[in-house]
This record gives sequence, structure tokens and C-alpha cells, in this order.
Amino acid sequence: GELMRLGTMFYSYFNTLYNLAYRRASRTKSLSDTPRAAASALLLWIAPAVLGEMLAGRGPDDDEDWSDWALPIVAQYPFQMIVGLRDIANAYFSGYGYEITPAQSAPESVIRWFNAVNKALEEEDPERLIKPTIEAAGYLFALPMNQAIITASGVWDFMTGDPDAEVRDLFFRKRR
Repeated sequence: GELMRLGTMFYSYFNTLYNLAYRRASRTKSLSDTPRAAASALLLWIAPAVLGEMLAGRGPDDDEDWSDWALPIVAQYPFQMIVGLRDIANAYFSGYGYEITPAQSAPESVIRWFNAVNKALEEEDPERLIKPTIEAAGYLFALPMNQAIITASGVWDFMTGDPDAEVRDLFFRKRR
């Protein structure tokens, strides 16, 4: 139904992952199947979790122990396969708030856009409009937003001569 669709808007990858993990687990019947199950866990769960963070530029700091950095990421990853539980795990592991569906942010984004227009006019700062405009347009016209926001912010930094601008900022969120 429509209510279930709201909760699973961006679920297709993790649904496929769930089906693959379930299939592997159901084929693990004896101790001799353990190496194949471990290899599947490595390829389906551990490698994507760690490599995804590293490719996004969120790897461990130079002074951070690699296992201390990787353990919470690997522990959180399998929860992404279960609707509802994934949101609770995200809130616990990463501090993000709980959100049952991305659709609940749509009205908030339109209000943020109106507020941004007012602030941009008052302060004569058009940069304030980039993110709220893309978010509102994305929700209103059912378009992907996050990558557009990242790329537009990176292009803006290059256009305005920001000395800290990097090419990676066109593809990934800026490092804090």
C-alpha cells in the first residue's frame, strides 16, 4: 500500500541485499558451509560498509585506530536491510534523528525555502538560496536532491574563488 511505499522510498538496494543475505543464510546448513557464508558476509556486508565510507572521504583519521573506526560502521550496516530498524540504528550509531519517510521533509523544505529567500534578500547573500532551492524543487518535482546540492555548492565555491575549494567537493560533501 501507499503507507508502506512511504517507508521504503529508497529501499531497493537494501531489499536486494536482504534477499541475497537471506538466500546465503538459508543455504548454510552445516559447518562445511561456514567458509562460503563468511565470504558472503565479507562481500555483502563488511566490504561495502567500509569501502563506501572510504570512497566518500569519511575514512579514519590519521590518529584513529582503524578497527575503532570500522566496527560501528560494520555493525550498523545490516540494520539497513530492515525498514524501521534501519532508522533506529541510524539514530543510535550516527546521531541522526529518526525519520520514517523522506516525504515528511517536503513541507519543511518549502518553508525553509521561503525563509531563505527572505534572508538572502535582507543580507544580499544569494549563496543562502542554493540548498533550500534545490531541496524544495526536488520535493515538489520528485527529483533527486542530495547530489545536486553537493555539486551546486562545489561549483559555487569555485565560481566565488573559495581558496579551500577542491575538485572532490563537486562529488562529495565537504570535510568538516
